[in-house]
Amino acid sequence: MKFKPVICPISSGIKITIREAHPGDALALTGCIQAYLKNQTIPLTKDEYQPSPKEQGKWISKFQEGQHDLLLLAEHEGRIIGNIDLSMHHRKNETNGSG
Repeated sequence: MKFKPVICPISSGIKITIREAHPGDALALTGCIQAYLKNQTIPLTKDEYQPSPKEQGKWISKFQEGQHDLLLLAEHEGRIIGNIDLSMHHRKNETNGSG
């Protein structure tokens, strides 16, 4: 575990839990992301985003395995209501050798 769960009260008095995702969240996370797609906040359509629970579980596992990667979920009353993923991608140094 890279991140300890945190309970955050918001202005309305509702308590939101922020926690690290695990592969068992695959189905619920897919549902949450598909809800984003209905609101057009992500440049994908629902048809373009159809991972199986197994595929989504593998995607989540990559965040657990990556030393500098993290997938956080926001939960309210046991329901996933949001997520954010943070990844450290390494790019090859693309120089032409001229300095």
